[in-house]
Amino acid sequence: ASNHMTNNVESLKNVTRYSGNLQIHTTDGNSLPITAIGDISSSLTNCFVSLDLTSNLIFVGQLVDNDCKFTFSKSGCLV
Repeated sequence: ASNHMTNNVESLKNVTRYSGNLQIHTTDGNSLPITAIGDISSSLTNCFVSLDLTSNLIFVGQLVDNDCKFTFSKSGCLV
């Protein structure tokens, strides 16, 4: 993943309609359209919205760029 992604625009703030040419490419070779971009929080920004996604995706590289720290364990992830 290169950006945070969701299929639920209702959970986002500062939502704008996406009119660019980017698409989300899945592991099975399909491409999903991006319909909007919004923010989950001040640390989780520029989240792509595609109504065809089946789960939410968080991009660790984008968190690092925002100077977030995180810890992974058996029980989950702390950001």
